[in-house]
Amino acid sequence: MSNHNNYSKSLNIKFGSLNCRYLLKLNNPQLADSFIRYLRSQKCDIFAFQETNIPSLNFSDRTSMLDLKFQCKESIWTSKCGLLNFNNNIHMEMIHKSDDGRFILAKLTVPSEPNLLPLYVLNIYAPADTVPNKTAFYNNLMAYLKSLHDYSDILDRLILAGDFNFQYDLRLPGNFRYKQPTSFVRFTDTFLHDCNNNNYSDPFFETLPTFRRGPVIKTLDYIMVGRQLKNLYFNNNIEYIPNEWTDHALMTVNFKIQL
Repeated sequence: MSNHNNYSKSLNIKFGSLNCRYLLKLNNPQLADSFIRYLRSQKCDIFAFQETNIPSLNFSDRTSMLDLKFQCKESIWTSKCGLLNFNNNIHMEMIHKSDDGRFILAKLTVPSEPNLLPLYVLNIYAPADTVPNKTAFYNNLMAYLKSLHDYSDILDRLILAGDFNFQYDLRLPGNFRYKQPTSFVRFTDTFLHDCNNNNYSDPFFETLPTFRRGPVIKTLDYIMVGRQLKNLYFNNNIEYIPNEWTDHALMTVNFKIQL
């Protein structure tokens, strides 16, 4: 139902998330344009981007140009993340942008349905360097979330997406518990459901990789949902796109929200 103004008893939302590894691609504008055309063709209602790497110089002009090229209804940009709304039925309101630009929290409502409970989107791009830096990022993120007066309601209706820059599945080669931000793993295990990798304890379950760079293959990108959205999603997909655009996979999930 993307970009439609008429619906009856439910609202279908296609949600996409992608680490785009430099969205503007300043050294190759034609490549950037083909990339953006491809992303628009996915017809997502809400799109979360990470590693946008938008330069601070002329930031407003650059993001306005991106809005024009994407033809989105609403957008929230930082130097490292972006969150776009393409659905005319949905209103997206920014709740918070972190000072380092590594996460965006937004609220989604349907103005024509004032009794419909809001959805929340948390788009994150975690540091890729040291374990202490990742742990500090996640600790600060959780401290911020827990400071919100409607913390429990947000968690229940939250879509958490992005490049987490660590792997959950301890069975993966080279993956060890000390490489994980322990408190954040415990937090997501307790409150959220992984849409693409939901059974790490099953010895026959195979985690799907989302990052490919030469011989390096990892699962770094995730879409997770809160308790009230767990049974509302379908058609979750991981798509490998041309490496000249990005070495991360495009992740999409569809939601059917009852009105």
